[in-house]
Amino acid sequence: MAVDRSETIRWQGLKEFRLALKELELNLERDLSRSHKAVADVVARKARAKGAGLGSVAAKAAPSISASGVQLGARVVYGGAEFPFMYGAEFGAIRYPQFQPWLGHEGYFLFPTIRETRDETIAIYAAELERITKKAFPD
Repeated sequence: MAVDRSETIRWQGLKEFRLALKELELNLERDLSRSHKAVADVVARKARAKGAGLGSVAAKAAPSISASGVQLGARVVYGGAEFPFMYGAEFGAIRYPQFQPWLGHEGYFLFPTIRETRDETIAIYAAELERITKKAFPD
């Protein structure tokens, strides 16, 4: 003789939950881009200030640092056609006296700022994740 051990579970609010998930999915790309931009803005702003404080070529290159955010990540970009000296300002040079001594891949202002703001960027990401999920699940 077969024994029926099936049970029925009723989930109150399932319809609302599914609608919230759908809303989250619709806005996720925009929200992620905005979150990544917030992180990149902090790094870019601090790196520009640090470069300006170094003076000389670094101060001329620092304004080229800008921030953007896309769905897949934060971006801090620098240089460009008007700033061909950005790499020398950031990393130094062996042969060119207008730049500081070569540091390898350590950097003078952008890369140190990225390392120094690690905890701050993690905190921003945590706050942004909470903001995004609270939009979908307010209570």
